[in-house]
Amino acid sequence: MYRCSDPDRDARGVRLTPRHTTVAAGGVRAPMEPAMCPRGLVHGLLGVAAVLCAAFVAMPAGGQEREIVANQIEVSRDQASLRLEFSDGEHLAITFSGGRASVNGESLGSYQPDGAADREWRGLLSRVLSLSNGPLAEALARWQPDPGLSGAERNLLAAVSGYFAGALGGSVQADARVSDGGGSQELVQAMARSDDKEAFVRALDGIDAGSLTVLVGRDHLVRAGTQVEGGILLVDGELDVRGRVRGDVIVVDGTLAVGSGRIDGEARLVDSRLRGAADGVRGGVADVSERIRAEERRDVERIRAEVQREVVRSLQSSRDGSRFGQRVSRASQFTFDILVTFVVTGLLAWLATGLAGRRVGVVVRAISHQPARSAVVGLAGGFAAGPAYLIGIAVLVATMLGIPLLIAWVPLFPLAVLAAALVGLVGVSEHVGRWVLRRGYRWLNRGDPGQPSYVRLLGLGTMFIPWVAGSWLQVLPLTGWVGSILQAAGTMGFLLALATGFGAVILTRGGVRPTGWAVPYDDFGDDQGGGDRW
Repeated sequence: MYRCSDPDRDARGVRLTPRHTTVAAGGVRAPMEPAMCPRGLVHGLLGVAAVLCAAFVAMPAGGQEREIVANQIEVSRDQASLRLEFSDGEHLAITFSGGRASVNGESLGSYQPDGAADREWRGLLSRVLSLSNGPLAEALARWQPDPGLSGAERNLLAAVSGYFAGALGGSVQADARVSDGGGSQELVQAMARSDDKEAFVRALDGIDAGSLTVLVGRDHLVRAGTQVEGGILLVDGELDVRGRVRGDVIVVDGTLAVGSGRIDGEARLVDSRLRGAADGVRGGVADVSERIRAEERRDVERIRAEVQREVVRSLQSSRDGSRFGQRVSRASQFTFDILVTFVVTGLLAWLATGLAGRRVGVVVRAISHQPARSAVVGLAGGFAAGPAYLIGIAVLVATMLGIPLLIAWVPLFPLAVLAAALVGLVGVSEHVGRWVLRRGYRWLNRGDPGQPSYVRLLGLGTMFIPWVAGSWLQVLPLTGWVGSILQAAGTMGFLLALATGFGAVILTRGGVRPTGWAVPYDDFGDDQGGGDRW
């Protein structure tokens, strides 16, 4: 890769031949001045690439000698690259990767992966894979793209060929030459003078570079009444058109003034300004640098929008995961609370069975014979418990003798209601446990079905199952409504069980006064039609 500088001028302003220096004998020769690489390649580079290639090859062979001391070729599915290292410490690295070609890390242009340009480049690397030093330099300098290629693919490979010819042409007598080497070198110098080479190359898109009049570092006037055949490329100066230009005009790092003149083609500006009106430009005025900046802004906006979408999607996913974790946590906490409630209620049921087994038996038989009546009485008793409590307080407060009884009434009445509800719940759990055992689940026989405590604990646990199952169904996204319904049904069933048991306790006066259908605990047996003795 080489940097082209402006040639020296004499006192008359005549352009002199570029100077070269030789530092060693033998090896690969190349021009002394390194050329700046363009950062991008655009459609229509065919003409300028061919001229650049020819211009470099046409440079005198008496330049600085450089020998290729190392080369590295890497080819994979997505990348194909060639790196050359020279004896003077410089290097040339050309990479085709992911649809983008680059020279020494600077963007050269784009290509279609597995397209014609990609296949041509990989074919070249496969042919020079076994070469090194002089034979490698000769093969690369002589390489030219397939003439059958066209458009952007041809342009890209022509630019690569130009880099090879510029870097290696000093030691290889290539076959290609150009007759107007001075004009070609002018174009090379114009590109080297531009600060924005990507815009420079973009401005040459679709223009025959060989037809351009190249002006570098000076002002130029197209006088009125005169005309210029072909286009004009001016770099670092002012172009004042008062006559006629029969082609396109490109101004780089300068100023364009049309005035009363006429431009038959298009006026393209690269980091330049237009002075005056543009009525005389038939093809219109295009600010190439602004176009590139607009494209870059659109790319930035597109990338920003994509990043924002990814961030939102990530946050949404994180939120969804957090919500799922919260649902799992709530279900786990609820399950733990139900387990604690079951343990406490089970202990109370076990105490009730041990301390008041006969009374619990009478309540169980009352529930068995008339569950509907027990439920109605229980509901009525539940609604009446609150008013009865308040009325009792009022009556006791109204009488002087009732004040001492008030001290006992306030705490004992709620405790008595709770105890009645507990005994009733134990009685209902007895029937629920018997019903579960009759389902024939063998694993339930690991306990003793003949033990009242086991049967009642089994029934009590069964009544808690809908709540637990419903809470875990609500964790899943599609079954949450099923879990809500299941929990609601479990709540209604539990309240109905409390009302039924509470009503049976009221009907049997706490299991003390059995009716004709609520026989004493000791009389239960198979001959009474009430089931097994517990």
